[in-house]
Amino acid sequence: MFGKSSYEKLQEKIKALEKDAVEYRQMENILRENGEKYKELADLLPQTVFEIDLSGNLTFSNPNVPQSFGYAQEAFDRGLNVEKLIVSEDRDRFSANKTRALRGEQTGGNGYTMLRKDGSIFPVVFYSNPISRDGKPVGLKGIIIDISEVKKKDMVLRESERKLRLLSSHLLTVQERERRRISMELHDEVGQSLTVLKLQIRSIKNKLNDSQTDLKEDCVKILKYVDQTIENVRRFSRDFGSSILEDLGLCAALRWIAEDFEKYSNINISLDIEQIDNLFSRESQIIIYRIFQEAITNIDKHAHADHLSIVIMKKKKNVFFQIVDDGKGFDKKQIGNRSSDVIGLGLTAMNERARMLGGTLKIFSQKQKGTRITLNVPICEKGK
Repeated sequence: MFGKSSYEKLQEKIKALEKDAVEYRQMENILRENGEKYKELADLLPQTVFEIDLSGNLTFSNPNVPQSFGYAQEAFDRGLNVEKLIVSEDRDRFSANKTRALRGEQTGGNGYTMLRKDGSIFPVVFYSNPISRDGKPVGLKGIIIDISEVKKKDMVLRESERKLRLLSSHLLTVQERERRRISMELHDEVGQSLTVLKLQIRSIKNKLNDSQTDLKEDCVKILKYVDQTIENVRRFSRDFGSSILEDLGLCAALRWIAEDFEKYSNINISLDIEQIDNLFSRESQIIIYRIFQEAITNIDKHAHADHLSIVIMKKKKNVFFQIVDDGKGFDKKQIGNRSSDVIGLGLTAMNERARMLGGTLKIFSQKQKGTRITLNVPICEKGK
């Protein structure tokens, strides 16, 4: 049997080449269609879509690029280098991130400040992935998102938050002044009036003859009630004002809060309090006193606890405060979802006062497992 002639072999090669050419044209058409779709999609995006080579020169960009940077399209067609569009302070970081991205490392969104042709600057977030051919990186493709408006809104929000905190601090300061005023009025006006009333009743009692025993007994009962009222007024005056703090100092005042609460609530309290009076200014001591007062009030109202532990200790440049109860606890998420009128101002005021101290307040609680309140406050020199 004779083998194929040279002519037949040539014909077979031609047919194979024609088949390869058809497949190549089909593949070329698919690639062209995909490229057109990619370009159409890129053109629709409001962000900057780009491709760069290994040197950082632009090899592709959507119409948003000249609009964002103020250059004519021809400048990008000639392969403008991306590094020239970045402020000099960020170029080394951009180069390092480009190298990492070309190696296939995840770089996430990187923030840079970019330059327009007129010299103005704007903040961006830069996302990129490597472009590979034959298993080797040949460039990067990605997207540049202008975050100028986000930054502006963030600045407005931060300024609004700053003003709100200033107002909050001012309100707490005004509240403290009002507390002192009410405390003084309770002590000076109401307390003195009750004392005068007590003396008048005692005078009436002494003027009664021996046959008026019923009236004498009534006077004794009234005197006991007035004494009780005077004691309550004194307690209210101490709670409202900070005279106990001024008279005894911070540690003694906090002990008094705890011991007074133990006496009236029948809760067993353990105290471990280091001497810290000389570590805080007068204003800071008042704020700490109010945080403790609010914490004890919340425990009294809501915890239904049997035991309370209070620890105060110095830790390097901070003072650590901790209040732990074994009460019914609460779910912080449920509390956070309640309306402000249900939650009240207690926790909000405690957090704001901690912020005024430059400290951090944390509350941990679980239902039926109690609550732990921790406060860390940086030490300041007394009087400053």
